[in-house]
Amino acid sequence: MDSLKKKLTFSYCSLILILLAVGGWSVINLVRLGRTVNVILANNYKSIIASENMKEALERQDSAATFFTIGDAARARQQFAASSDAFESEFGIAAGNITEPGEAEIIADIKEKSDAYKQNINAFLNQAGPRDGGPGSAALSQAYFTRLYPPFVALKGRLDDLLHINQQAMVVAENRATRESRRAQISTAIIVLAGLILAVLFSWRYSAYIVHPLSQLADRARRIADGDYQQHLDIQSQDEIGVLAREFNTMARRLRDVQKSDYWRLLLEQKKANAVINSIYEPVIVTDAKGTVTRLNRAAERLFAPGAQNKIGEPYDDAQAANIPHRDAVSGSAEFNPNGQQTNVDGDSSENLGGRGLKLEGSLAGDKILGAVKDAVSMQRPVAVESESALVPIKVEGAEHQFRLRTTPIRDEDGRLLGAVTLLEDVTSSVGVDMVKSEFISVASGKLREPLHSLRLSLHALMEGYAGELNDEQLEMLHVARDNAQQLDDMTSDLLELAELDSGARHMELESVRPIDIARAAIERHRPEAECKRINLKNKVWSDLPMVNADKKAIKRVLDNLLSNAVRHSGRGGEVSIEAWERNNRVFFSVQDAGEGIPEEYLATIFGRFVRVKGRPGGGTGLGLAIAKRLVESQGGQISVESRPGQGATFTFTLPTRGASNVLHWEKPA
Repeated sequence: MDSLKKKLTFSYCSLILILLAVGGWSVINLVRLGRTVNVILANNYKSIIASENMKEALERQDSAATFFTIGDAARARQQFAASSDAFESEFGIAAGNITEPGEAEIIADIKEKSDAYKQNINAFLNQAGPRDGGPGSAALSQAYFTRLYPPFVALKGRLDDLLHINQQAMVVAENRATRESRRAQISTAIIVLAGLILAVLFSWRYSAYIVHPLSQLADRARRIADGDYQQHLDIQSQDEIGVLAREFNTMARRLRDVQKSDYWRLLLEQKKANAVINSIYEPVIVTDAKGTVTRLNRAAERLFAPGAQNKIGEPYDDAQAANIPHRDAVSGSAEFNPNGQQTNVDGDSSENLGGRGLKLEGSLAGDKILGAVKDAVSMQRPVAVESESALVPIKVEGAEHQFRLRTTPIRDEDGRLLGAVTLLEDVTSSVGVDMVKSEFISVASGKLREPLHSLRLSLHALMEGYAGELNDEQLEMLHVARDNAQQLDDMTSDLLELAELDSGARHMELESVRPIDIARAAIERHRPEAECKRINLKNKVWSDLPMVNADKKAIKRVLDNLLSNAVRHSGRGGEVSIEAWERNNRVFFSVQDAGEGIPEEYLATIFGRFVRVKGRPGGGTGLGLAIAKRLVESQGGQISVESRPGQGATFTFTLPTRGASNVLHWEKPA
């Protein structure tokens, strides 16, 4: 059979034949048992009924003789005639249904005795009765017991013999029917069991014949999907499955050919991609999601070359560097040529470091890089820390250079997180300039504090009337002067704080704080301001979130800035909410409003200094978000913003947890 359809048809027909055989055998047994029952009913039951009826007719004839004895001759003759006809009718049935041995002799004897008895009782009834002048009752009784009763008893005994022989025959037939029924049950059970076994064997055989090759085909197809093209199906059948197997082998062979033909093209593309990475002037470190280094570009290799003294990790020896396979910058997988030998994607010798073996743990700079990778992976967004305290110091040729980290998560085409790429921007030259600027701002702001304080006191004294009465115009001018002095004082305070944060002079006093307590306090501080605009402040922070390591004053400043901005830019009757959730040992806080939103062109620089959206009301210094960013980063967190014009803004920042947590609300609520 060279067709799968024919094979399936054959298997189904085999099962149908098995079912027909089982059903036919069951019908045969039922018919046989029915015949046995019919024999019992047809052969013996009629004779038994006839015997009973003859006995009844005989007894009625005897009763007719009794009626005649007591003088009721008419009734006696009438009953005798009726019962005699009934006897003859039933005798005819019994005589025509002789089935058992000895039954014919009994029938003949009954015939003889019944004729004699009938002749005697006719003579007895045809004489004159007592009322007609005939013999008296005593004489008739004597005649009855002498001539009629003995033949009656003898005839009745033969009728009992006929009844008994048929009853015995019915018992024998019943036993035979019982045996037939038992044999039918056993044989039917055997046939059913045999049919079931054959059906199971047929089903298993043909299912295995069809399913096993399909399972092999599915397994080989799965391996090909995983990139293993060295697959072959050894199925020699001529049906559709065999055709499918041969086509599969053809497909696998062509895929292997395509793989071999595309290898060098893919290798060239990988070389181009790696050339792009190597052409980047700044050092680039590629890590997996766990922080293991998988790739370095040439700038990073020069920075962390074997034997170079740096604080990222221990120097490599030549043997260790020579055994490092070259890794792909994105996937981190070693490259192999078609012959199975390891090759360098860049075409360089094995002296190229490639990034394997570089240890980041155990040093200040390495820990900062690992922290940036962890932040980028956990937050799943780019991380760029701007504060000077977050710079990575690395010695280059004996001189210490400052590098700013910019870390971005890496994803494949399907969106799966592969790791992170970190760019080290050498900001040594700009750090000095920034330090001078910060020192100047710090000194200038400090010098301005005392004159500003004196100016504010003087304005307050004038407004209170210590220098005499003032008219309305003078008071209005003093109010404007006081507001400007206050704004200038706030700006100097913000500049001083920002300078402290940039220089690292501001030390965070970290302690364990409950997120719910932070949110509740912030909500209560800004509730009066929100109620003036009928804004609903919502606290969506759950109480079972883990405690965070934070500086209470710093986090108070951050939330105050975010909440005041949210309330200021929300319309009357709006809503401002604080949410928090935990993920990867970090608690994410977000402040969300439904106000004006931030134009897209401002999102990239919103955390810069003196950044204010044009045309927006507000009396801030433009330094609040810059300070908030430095404060969050100083506590080991990150801050970001999402906004669309007219749809509000959501500011999100993270704080590290005190330890591993076991909470219900482990991610952002829907």
